[in-house]
Amino acid sequence: MPDLKNNNVLTGQDAEKIPDKQGVGKARGRPARGSASDMKEQLALVDKLSKGIISSAEISELFQRFADALTELMDMDWAAVGLIDATGDSIHLSRLSPNISSSWNLGTTIVLPGTPLEKMVQVKRAIVEPDLSQESQFWPSVFFLKQGLRSVVHMPLFFRREVFGALIIGSRRPNAYQERELKLLKYAVCQVAAPIEAARLDIQKRRLTETETIIGKLISIVSGSKDIAQAYPAFAQELKGLVDFDRCSIIMVRGKLVKVFARYPSPHGQEGGGESATYLLKGSPLEWLKANKVTNIEPDLSQERQFPVDDIHLKDGLRSEIRVPMFSHGEVFAALELSSQQPNAYGEREKALLEQLAVFLAAPVENMHLRTLEGEPLEFITAASHELKTPLTSVVASSGLLSEELQKLPEGAEKKLIRSVVDGAQALGNRLVRLLELAELRTRTPSLESEPLELKKALKDMTSRILPQVRAKGQVLVLEIPSSPLYAEGNRDKVEQLLATLFSNAIDSTPQGGTITVRAAEQVANVVIEIQDSGSGYSPKEQKRLFEVYHLAEADRHFLPDLRLALANARELVKLQGGEMWVKSAPGKGSTFAFSLPKAVTA
Repeated sequence: MPDLKNNNVLTGQDAEKIPDKQGVGKARGRPARGSASDMKEQLALVDKLSKGIISSAEISELFQRFADALTELMDMDWAAVGLIDATGDSIHLSRLSPNISSSWNLGTTIVLPGTPLEKMVQVKRAIVEPDLSQESQFWPSVFFLKQGLRSVVHMPLFFRREVFGALIIGSRRPNAYQERELKLLKYAVCQVAAPIEAARLDIQKRRLTETETIIGKLISIVSGSKDIAQAYPAFAQELKGLVDFDRCSIIMVRGKLVKVFARYPSPHGQEGGGESATYLLKGSPLEWLKANKVTNIEPDLSQERQFPVDDIHLKDGLRSEIRVPMFSHGEVFAALELSSQQPNAYGEREKALLEQLAVFLAAPVENMHLRTLEGEPLEFITAASHELKTPLTSVVASSGLLSEELQKLPEGAEKKLIRSVVDGAQALGNRLVRLLELAELRTRTPSLESEPLELKKALKDMTSRILPQVRAKGQVLVLEIPSSPLYAEGNRDKVEQLLATLFSNAIDSTPQGGTITVRAAEQVANVVIEIQDSGSGYSPKEQKRLFEVYHLAEADRHFLPDLRLALANARELVKLQGGEMWVKSAPGKGSTFAFSLPKAVTA
């Protein structure tokens, strides 16, 4: 039996020093042989392989001849050839012969770390595992044992004294590979190593061409589209042919927030936990990318997590992630983020490919983002609001003085008219203030001081304030709030402003005697507040326009214009605090306005 010390590693020199013994090397009833017989056997094998190399036009044909020659001389219940990827972090596996069992076909890829081949690169020796049921040192050994194999040998393939791959064969018998078999395998791999390396280089060249073709298609998809959100599914599906993933996102810096600009597959709505479309930049992967300006790889989230958002991703079933930065004027403004349900899914190969792609992806992503921002003429609105505010102040003051003078006169048409002027001027003033607030929020991204807030208390305080208005209209206020505290990260003043806006809307929308329902719930990463009215509700078309301020049709300008401004401001305030805002409604069934805020971390 061979000397299997030093982690079951056997060198070629060791194989030559092992004395031949009668009875050693028997395989399925084959007779033991002396040194003369061994030499004759080795020469016959070399001759057969040499002829096979000359006559083989394809690598698959060479593998078949190689397998035929070896099966005549030893047990081979399982066989494959593993070739190390050019990046040095993965192994491409090929079935040695269709006549020999192997679940690994041409093109199957596994990670290099933790395999016998990784060890072999370091020690440059064959690795024998004589009985997997007794001992298994490497993670593929578990796979082999499940396939019914008991003994496995990994014989290195050398080119210019460096290991570039291995011949892997296995038997259902323990201790199937002794001195005789190892000598034969040594001579065999010496014969086929050079043509296999040549074939490997040819495969790499073809893969490089295929990769360049896919990258060209990806660039064409992105740069040729005016709406990256619409083009993104096609982009992601094409990318999957290059790098495997279970989720692919483009995340972008937006002030002190991170915006999920595009994602494939699309999230299933806002409910049911998971990551929201906007979250805080602080403590996020994108903040890390901005500081370090290099690709971030997290190999196994179940073992180690670098960012708070990783907890959410792990609960979503994701195990490994890679995030590649995109640059504008030397600064990171966005990133391509790929996530996999498999651990150790991303290495140097994926990193190199995605970094190459990110260079071409950055400009179209930035241009689309800028076009999105330019779609709302905020600077014009700001200037117009300021210009209108000055003469309007004079109108309000003058009409107020005139109204006071008219109070001395008996009731008449003049007093009604002046009251209409005063009321209209004040309403217009309120709208201009809201327009200015909205422009401020969207253009300057003001800094808000956030703190852990107990939303349950904030809701009860707000309901106490609006209760007189509710009772005045004969409405019913229902609270569905959990008994435990609800802590969220936010700005106290802005949260109160949000609640005031939504409660005011619910009171105005709910008819006399109607019901207003307030709900609060804790999700995986957020706290969600819902305020439901029993009003007339909105059609799907109206819902799309509820948060819009500009580009309204004439008929829509009479459809709760104050509400639109208030809701637009409210949504911006929610986004500024790392949350989302949405509406669920149907004609005749009322509406539910809801928003989420990031869950606060409390001691």
